[in-house]
Amino acid sequence: MKHFTITSLVFLALIFTSCGDSAKKENTVTTEQAKQIAEDAYIYAYPMIEHYKMIFVTAIYKESEAYTGPFNIMTHNSTLLGPEYTAIVRPNNDTYYSNLWLNLTSEPMVLTVPVIEALLFVPIH
Repeated sequence: MKHFTITSLVFLALIFTSCGDSAKKENTVTTEQAKQIAEDAYIYAYPMIEHYKMIFVTAIYKESEAYTGPFNIMTHNSTLLGPEYTAIVRPNNDTYYSNLWLNLTSEPMVLTVPVIEALLFVPIH
């Protein structure tokens, strides 16, 4: 996955450098501009690529050890995660996780959350 991330960032940097006014006859990029373009590509693309990697291993690639289920199906993990689990960089080892990826391409979805007791902390993001 690391190779995929680096390759994707280089590809995006090349795309950003090639975009521009096609009417210009000479399209030169200085070293400083190239560095700035690469930095911007890293800052803005890296979080999206990492997020897609998480979606890929948990909801798309069924052979992945981290696969939890398809889109629009909520799954619950009944075991605590240990150091051998590497899909999440640092999972809490005292937290049970639930997972849900919603596919909103065709229509919106309504998620109803029941009232939660005041002593429980349930983040939804």
